[in-house]
Amino acid sequence: MVELNRSGVTVFFSSHIVSDVEEICDSLVVISEGKKVYDGKTKDLILESTQLQYKVSLQMNSSFENLKSKFSSLKLLNENSDTTQVLIEANEKDNLLQEALKSNWVIEEVSKTSPSLEQIIYRTDGSL
Repeated sequence: MVELNRSGVTVFFSSHIVSDVEEICDSLVVISEGKKVYDGKTKDLILESTQLQYKVSLQMNSSFENLKSKFSSLKLLNENSDTTQVLIEANEKDNLLQEALKSNWVIEEVSKTSPSLEQIIYRTDGSL
């Protein structure tokens, strides 16, 4: 199907397996409870439904709770004895990194994150 699509052939593909849809389809129609809630490009749905966030991994000498009080969008992803992984919205990322540098924490990773198409579709209430 992917090869046919790449060669210019339009392929109609219907599935409840959203990961397959994301991999194969350039455009999609989302139907919820019998009503069309989205009709357009797959990448556009992902972009318009996504708030840019960053995953940041830090070695820090402070508790997550201390950090949480400084950044409203901060969410804990994982914490162990060496590393704390957090998720933060783009508008607060630079402030978090400045705090890390000021506090002499080790910044192990900073990466953009975006939800999968499946996460976007199944978190909706029928009003994409």
